[in-house]
Amino acid sequence: MISDLVKPLRGVLPRFTAYHAYMVLVELLRDQPLGRQALMKKLGLGEASIKTLIKRMRERGLILVDRVAGVLLTDDGRRIAEYMRSYIHLLGYLPIEELCQGSYVGFGAGLKEGVDMVRRYGGPLAVRDCIVRYGAEGALVMYLVKSKLYLPTPMELEELTGAHKIRNAVLKYEGLESGDAVLISICRPGDGDCPSYVVNAVIEVLGRVGC
Repeated sequence: MISDLVKPLRGVLPRFTAYHAYMVLVELLRDQPLGRQALMKKLGLGEASIKTLIKRMRERGLILVDRVAGVLLTDDGRRIAEYMRSYIHLLGYLPIEELCQGSYVGFGAGLKEGVDMVRRYGGPLAVRDCIVRYGAEGALVMYLVKSKLYLPTPMELEELTGAHKIRNAVLKYEGLESGDAVLISICRPGDGDCPSYVVNAVIEVLGRVGC
């Protein structure tokens, strides 16, 4: 459903991505109704793009548009928003300097049951490639197993015993459980689209192999 919203029209790709559609659902789930100007500000989209996205979401029965109140979720929209929010945890910017050389920032997203989903998608290399394909300079994939973080390698799982800053930042997040995966997009400082790269990849993985 989310991927259908961002398909090209007459060969022209929209300026928004699945990340923006997801954020509309999440923002409305948190606080609705919201006006078009408020959504533009929250998502960083221009007026033409937000109007097109709202139109597509309305045509697919995810939202309603009240001329006075603004944009609201339909029952179907709420169901999809709650489903996606239960699987996707936005961890925000994480301290990756202990794992990456050079000047980079990293935005993390947790994926519920992600250890199994990453495997079924094709493995951690395939997921890393997916994040890069959406625009990141690089990517990290980590597994949470019994309150410990692991970096998957081609041969085994390597426990993340160093990198205390990122390990502590991830482990203190209450929404993550054993069996979840943590995906991180690695970006240049100032790249405002860094969150979208990893979230778009998570949405692709969830759409392909999720429940």
